[in-house]
Amino acid sequence: MQPDGVFQRYRRLRQGATVLLLGLPVVACLVRLLSHPAYFIDGEALITPTIGRELRHGHLLDAIHYQLIVYQGSLLVDGLLTGLGFLVFGDHLLAWQWLSLAYVLGISVTGAWLLRKTGGTMAALSFLLLLAGTPFLVKDGMLAAIGGHTTGLLYALLAVAVAMPDEQGRHKPWQPLVAGLVLGFGAWYLRTVMLAAPAVILALLPAGRPALVRFALGTLLFPVLLLANVLALFLASAPDAAGGFLPLLRKALWQVREIGSADRDLVAKLGEVVSVPYKSLLFAQPESAVDSMVPGRPGAGHTATLWVVAWFLGPLLLVLPLLPPKNPAWTSAVHTARRQWRTSAVVATLVLSWALVYVLSPLRAEAILAEWAQVFPPAAPGVNAPRYLVPIYLLWTLLLAQGLGVLWRQGRFRGLAAAALLLVAGSGIWQAIGDVAHDRDPPATVGEVEPYYYFKMFGPGRGPPQEIHENCGTTDPVSRSNHLFTLGSYLGSGPQRLSREPGADKRALDELMERRKTSREDAQVLVHGMGRALGDQMFSSFELTSAELLEQAWRSAEFLGRGLAEPYLFGVGEAMDHGRLKEQKTALVAMLCSPLSWGSRPLCSLAGQMLVDSGIQQAPPYPEALFAGAVPDFETQPPQVQTELIRGAAVELANSALALELRDQDLASWPPESAVFFRAAWQAWRDGERWHDEGAAGFLLGRFR
Repeated sequence: MQPDGVFQRYRRLRQGATVLLLGLPVVACLVRLLSHPAYFIDGEALITPTIGRELRHGHLLDAIHYQLIVYQGSLLVDGLLTGLGFLVFGDHLLAWQWLSLAYVLGISVTGAWLLRKTGGTMAALSFLLLLAGTPFLVKDGMLAAIGGHTTGLLYALLAVAVAMPDEQGRHKPWQPLVAGLVLGFGAWYLRTVMLAAPAVILALLPAGRPALVRFALGTLLFPVLLLANVLALFLASAPDAAGGFLPLLRKALWQVREIGSADRDLVAKLGEVVSVPYKSLLFAQPESAVDSMVPGRPGAGHTATLWVVAWFLGPLLLVLPLLPPKNPAWTSAVHTARRQWRTSAVVATLVLSWALVYVLSPLRAEAILAEWAQVFPPAAPGVNAPRYLVPIYLLWTLLLAQGLGVLWRQGRFRGLAAAALLLVAGSGIWQAIGDVAHDRDPPATVGEVEPYYYFKMFGPGRGPPQEIHENCGTTDPVSRSNHLFTLGSYLGSGPQRLSREPGADKRALDELMERRKTSREDAQVLVHGMGRALGDQMFSSFELTSAELLEQAWRSAEFLGRGLAEPYLFGVGEAMDHGRLKEQKTALVAMLCSPLSWGSRPLCSLAGQMLVDSGIQQAPPYPEALFAGAVPDFETQPPQVQTELIRGAAVELANSALALELRDQDLASWPPESAVFFRAAWQAWRDGERWHDEGAAGFLLGRFR
């Protein structure tokens, strides 16, 4: 074979290997997603994909109203992009998550490109392998990150990579301007991207003042986009624009929002940035949609410790080029190494910008992480919980790869660099293989995952205004249901008005039905949203007791009448503060099981759910033993009350982490009717909840779920 032919084959093999390595982190995240599809159905994390779904089936021309957080263009940009997924995949898990995977690929490519410039091929290779082996907590955060802090890293990495000089330390004239444009767009996409500015400036310093001026001109894209965005929101009469143009401008520039979490001192936050207090969560498994018992992952604790130590020690490798050489003949090599160290300092600056801002700012990890870290056996928290820390962990991984590249370039430490890479990345990949080998959610169910939580999470004041919901013409049943549900939350009256005018919700519904042709089924969805808005008052006001709120809800429901009162009260019950309800055990049956004038008891099953002994792992010998709380004279309660209490108990036990196993002989001593109903309710809820909650009513079965 001719030398040219050998060279061409070698080049093709190298290109193929590069493509394979660039795609390895995507494959690792995709496998995690397909192994536990139901685990990634998180309402807040899926806001952006749901916007894409609504745009696909609803109002593309009203896109500006989907910028739910005015100081983030990310939800608008990524919402538009996710709409493409529904065109390609339909209502499939990949439609919801394809953009997350695209961002993983983008971070892989830009991170490897940056490290190729600053640390050489070994650094770029290390980053890709480490990214593929990152802990599950980081993978979960990347998959839940659309429109969030993690996806903003793509623009930060790209801006720094564009700003880096070539191997001779030279810049092309276009680089500073393009770096500024990327950073300006990234800052509009997500304000925290501006933290990359120090690293970009450090990369451009060798090019002198003209380069910095061109960079500054490029960043002017941010104020241009900001003003255009504010003007669009103002002209569209977005809810955030109600206070006027200047308040909207201040809000769009940056709005510091209260972050509820446990207090953390400076030392504790230093530990958080390398995951010391959350080490048990790094490779924790999620609860399964089939079996809620969380199996232990062999070696997960040791692997997590190894990663925490590596994140901590990795930056120390960057000082190696500054150490005096053992052989004086290496003087020229030292000069080269120190120049390479200056480029490594760019990566270090990028990483430390995020870490220091987290440590010194009021920003806190969500308190739920500390609670999950106490769970044994370790179970993965919600995918959205680590959102503030995942970007920092990704950047530590980038810096670790940079350090391994520096170690490799020392020549005498190549064996150590290779061994460290294989140990750290290999341990994570080994955990990922175990995750797949012990898959607990059958792959055939991936297509059944169909989340749609956007409108159920954000009511009036966030998202599209009332007119868009009222004029929604989509025929897609899920989108239409979402719009009607939220429209109901606009129409519903507050507790103060209902206390004076108990028929206010009925009149609001009648007025809407006069303006628009509304079917009975649509009206049921509307009143469900109205009830949900009323129940939300339990979270926003502690001046109103549960009994007072329910009294108002019952009076309003009587005006709505049979068929509408039930879904209305379902909405009230699903939104109420269940923690506060549980504190009133002795009064729950009287509060929740009171009949409407025609005999219906819509919330009685909620009392059963609140009172059941959720630690039961085997059905008790008689129905009343289901309940740990005080159920007054269960045997003397009306048959309908007994039935609904049993229904609620079955629902709670079906959801319990202890996974009640129900056998025929366990119910042999029960009254036959109760035994049949309990088994049917338990099995129906287990089947219905296996993959997703179709309507977010967490305590009852039926068409209004």
